Amino acid sequence: MCNRTVTTNCKPQEQRMIIGKYNINYVKVGSGPHHVLCIPGSLGSWEDFGYQIDEFNKEKFTLVILDPPGFGKSRPPEREYTLDHQDIDATVAHALMMNLKIPRYSLLGWSGGVVPCMYIAATHPDVAQKLVVWGAQTYVLPSEVKYYQFFKDITQWSEAMRRQKIEMYGEETLLKLWSDWVDTLTTFSRIRNGDICTKVLPKIACPTFALWGEKDPLVAREHIYYLQKHIKNCEIYLYPKGSHNIHMRYHTDFNTRVQEFLLSN
Repeated sequence: MCNRTVTTNCKPQEQRMIIGKYNINYVKVGSGPHHVLCIPGSLGSWEDFGYQIDEFNKEKFTLVILDPPGFGKSRPPEREYTLDHQDIDATVAHALMMNLKIPRYSLLGWSGGVVPCMYIAATHPDVAQKLVVWGAQTYVLPSEVKYYQFFKDITQWSEAMRRQKIEMYGEETLLKLWSDWVDTLTTFSRIRNGDICTKVLPKIACPTFALWGEKDPLVAREHIYYLQKHIKNCEIYLYPKGSHNIHMRYHTDFNTRVQEFLLSN
């Protein structure tokens, strides 16, 4: 579940690329030698990384941020929630970078964008330079499913978030997208004992930085320690008062920490 988007100081030029059956909308910002692929979460778009677009060092980094298939302006086709939809997201995102002639890059994944980033890091170790994730879960807890079911009713959302998503998708499409997402997580809980992608974690070889807000209502505390335990080279950082959108609420500190990690030896 994604929070509000951010309007950047200087809105970047959106571009399009056909990848298979998908018409992918994306932006490319900066001219630095360190390339970074950014993947937003469910219902998200490139605008969710507005503070990173504004504040990352453009001489050191080049950011590529896409609307995942079926989200934002990467429609049609509409989003298809299959049990391998995040694997598909990873395949499409990696193809985007290859078509842009970017053979090596780091990954930033938020919420639902975490799993595609992990798939890329695990399956393309020669490509993945570093991995940064937040709002991350690789399995679903029964308590989390109950929370998602409660928020399946979009009237429980904040007025600002509901209005922004309705503006992006229209109310009918939004209701279907969100309902299908909740149902998919429920299916993971029912037929896979909650597992989403735990098996890929030991295959991630690149240095990893996992961040988490201790007030995150969507992702339980145990997930951050699970990542630390099962990814070989994983450091963590917790924001004591942070929620799910720490890259927005604490953007100055977040961006400083992430850039330092990406540039470290």
